[in-house]
Amino acid sequence: MLALNERLRRLSHVSLSARAHRWAGRTQLVFENLMRPLALPFAGGVLSALVMFAMLVPSLAFPHNFRNDVPLWRLYTDPALQEMNPVSAGGEIVVELTIDERGRVTDYTISHGKPTAEQLDDLILFSRFAPATVFGRPTWGKVVFRRSQISVRG
Repeated sequence: MLALNERLRRLSHVSLSARAHRWAGRTQLVFENLMRPLALPFAGGVLSALVMFAMLVPSLAFPHNFRNDVPLWRLYTDPALQEMNPVSAGGEIVVELTIDERGRVTDYTISHGKPTAEQLDDLILFSRFAPATVFGRPTWGKVVFRRSQISVRG
């Protein structure tokens, strides 16, 4: 046996491919000797973990309550006009109104036209707005009023 090992050692030093072949054989032998004692415990551990998880899964199922959940398409809503003054303002006017979280007008900016103070008072006092919402909670927003037509801008 010693003579055979010595002959193989001498042949492995003859060429580079023989050295690589001997090195690959030794690496494979070391890897196999290392993995054999670990393979059975590893497989047993994985199998027992899968069985335990399969036993646990039915207890994780519980009824979900989605009644108070806000739909994704309603994450943000703009303020909306609820009631409007039945008397329309004369002439072409564009007014941007800031609506607070209670639906009240807190500020305004005249973008176009020259409404009278009475027309602005009628617009602000006699119109009611629903506030903007973020995740179902009221917040401030802006509404653009154009004469007798309302368009909303957030």
